[in-house]
Amino acid sequence: MRFNQRLQFGMLLFGLTFFGCSSNRVSVTIPVEKIQERMEIATTLEETNDQYFVSKALFDDLEAAADKISDNPTDVEEFKSLLEELKKCKPEDEEQIKSITGKMAGCLEIPEKFQPPFVRENKK
Repeated sequence: MRFNQRLQFGMLLFGLTFFGCSSNRVSVTIPVEKIQERMEIATTLEETNDQYFVSKALFDDLEAAADKISDNPTDVEEFKSLLEELKKCKPEDEEQIKSITGKMAGCLEIPEKFQPPFVRENKK
């Protein structure tokens, strides 16, 4: 697990513990495991967005994770459609890669309190 992923997971657990134990209880309807998976996908998309690099392994990981990004079938279909667009990008298509990965991050269903900045900035 990368440092960023470990940090996000730690922040998620802290947030769930802190908010779950305070007088202002937060109702999390998405299981923690799903939130963690989606945050890992968000980290992968953000790294791709920053590096403008799309590898075969990345496509395989994102394809495998596509059905896990949301409980909303519309979001899943949009994510898959955007993944197909991303596959067509060449390394020199930096702006297009940034745009597509941002839109893909916007498809992730993560409770607002736990959304990484990259997801929050790209929400629909």
